[in-house]
Amino acid sequence: MTAPTGCTPEANQPGGSRIRPNIILVLLDTLRADHVGFGGYSRPTTPHLDGLAAQGISFPNAFAAASYTRASTASLMTGVYPSVHGAVAYGDSIARGLPTLAQLLRQRGYETVGYYLNGNISAQFGFHRGFHRYISPNKAYRKAHPASGWSTVRWQADDRSIPWITRTYLDEPKTRPFFLYLHFVAPHAPYAPPRKLNPFVTGPLTPTAELFYRPPQNRPNGKPLSAIERMQLGALAVNPRSRRQIIDLYDGEIAFVDGLVGEILALLEDRALLKKSIVVLTSDHGEEFWDHGGMGHGTSHYRELLQVPLLIVGPGIPRGVRVEPVGLMDLMPTLLELAGAVIPRNLSGRSLVELIQGQPSERVRELYAEGLVRYDETGAPIDFFRSLQQGRYKLVLDGRLRKKNLYDEKLNPAETRNLLPGHEKQAVDLLARLREIHRSNLATLSTGGYRQETADISPELESQLAALGYVGGGEPPENPVFLRPMGGQPDAHPLGFLGDEAQMERYSSAIQFAVETSFSGEQLLYGWRRFSDNLALMKRGAGVRLKRAEQKEWWLRGFFPKGLDLENPIRIAIRVDGKPAGEFRVRDHARFTISGSLPTARRPFTRLDATCQGSPWMAPFGDLDQNAPCVLVFGLGLR
Repeated sequence: MTAPTGCTPEANQPGGSRIRPNIILVLLDTLRADHVGFGGYSRPTTPHLDGLAAQGISFPNAFAAASYTRASTASLMTGVYPSVHGAVAYGDSIARGLPTLAQLLRQRGYETVGYYLNGNISAQFGFHRGFHRYISPNKAYRKAHPASGWSTVRWQADDRSIPWITRTYLDEPKTRPFFLYLHFVAPHAPYAPPRKLNPFVTGPLTPTAELFYRPPQNRPNGKPLSAIERMQLGALAVNPRSRRQIIDLYDGEIAFVDGLVGEILALLEDRALLKKSIVVLTSDHGEEFWDHGGMGHGTSHYRELLQVPLLIVGPGIPRGVRVEPVGLMDLMPTLLELAGAVIPRNLSGRSLVELIQGQPSERVRELYAEGLVRYDETGAPIDFFRSLQQGRYKLVLDGRLRKKNLYDEKLNPAETRNLLPGHEKQAVDLLARLREIHRSNLATLSTGGYRQETADISPELESQLAALGYVGGGEPPENPVFLRPMGGQPDAHPLGFLGDEAQMERYSSAIQFAVETSFSGEQLLYGWRRFSDNLALMKRGAGVRLKRAEQKEWWLRGFFPKGLDLENPIRIAIRVDGKPAGEFRVRDHARFTISGSLPTARRPFTRLDATCQGSPWMAPFGDLDQNAPCVLVFGLGLR
């Protein structure tokens, strides 16, 4: 650890600072901590950020409170955990009555301005609260640069609009300090920097890698299906060459947005604002590139998704590196203290000012994170991730696979060796503390007077969210889901079995079925897994609770590969609103549809359940062994 040097920040003086610094918070969406130069990455992805890091203090062990944008950014802006601010699922907004960083800085006399490109943090979800001005500059930029062309490649969001509008704002007369929030969408997928600006892609892209540069593909019903979403469906195989090129595209996107940050730093320097401003740079979460068999983000709590870069630079900020673990929620109280503003008492985060000044902390830092995706019919969370790191041990609760993992972060920071069973005491202690934190969060929510809200999402915003791969994930309680899509572990993820894109022809009919069946409002159960694993999950059952209008019939669609050699037929039992609706047998069918009449009683919702019984053995393709991937797909719905 490099010892910090320098003076105490002016804003930390007793009674507040007479000279309040400007505060500029720059967030690069989906930036992994280990893909930046100051984080030890071997590629020159971030020369401008590296230069900035040399002028201030960096935190190599900074972690987000969630592994996806809305929940994580809301925690950064409110200083509380996701279960308190409530912005956790697709339609959720930040709870009413919860003070935000912008509101408290505005009360302190700051002009508050926010520019963003990711629709997940739009005003419709409450992120505008406290800002004098909070806009996405993309439309204005496209109107001013109609010939730029590139914006249509990247779902109509162009990161170049951020420095463009920042220049305009900085040229306006300033009569008071300002808080400027800049949320770039890069390097979020698709990884589409201008080709000529990507130093890491040297040859033609493979067809799979090309998917990450082109606009998203479309489902038959018109809803976008991004390349990452296709991977998570098990509908896209990736060979080693494609994997390397996808990472090349991601790194190129980092280098591209690093240049844009460099433009903003130059604007501040030219206007003599840099020495008067606290500049913070961070990200909301990382990105997984098959580290644990998966791709994308929001699907686990591994280090590659929660660890983020964090830099703080400005007057009174010493130079150095602080290796102590910190959380993104710590930024709100830190910036409030540096501005001499009032820090609310109920914050989960804590100010880093003493740590920045080099004062050792006697308290063991807890790093708690959570992500809520879906609910059961009572509104209780059943599809979630929660994790807690305390000292060297980290416990992860996976609500989708219903399992617990324990990792030793000192000996195994890559989190590849689950210590359970064998370290039950550490797991029990962490689990007790994790549950205590969660109960405390719920108590804060109930006693704080905060009101949870669901946003009214416009068609335009829905289109942008769909292009980002978010539409259809995390529905509110109207459509809870009871059995998760498969994946998330090295031995269960679809990519764990598919090593050659040429093999995809074998599965083309299953892929097409999966894509056609993936409607909004229906539950899709899918997987490329060992058949025995699939069967074990199906015995537990798949279910969905659907809004009922004029529908008169339930249906179940399914897929098995042709040529299936089963000792016994697969028996599928259906229950409608808890009552048996029949048992059906299928054998050697590529596709099948089962349907039946709904009860005549008028109900606002109908619950459908399907369970399976059948042979524990199969040989799906003859030349593959019985542990090879097989397709087992079910869709449930009403009509």
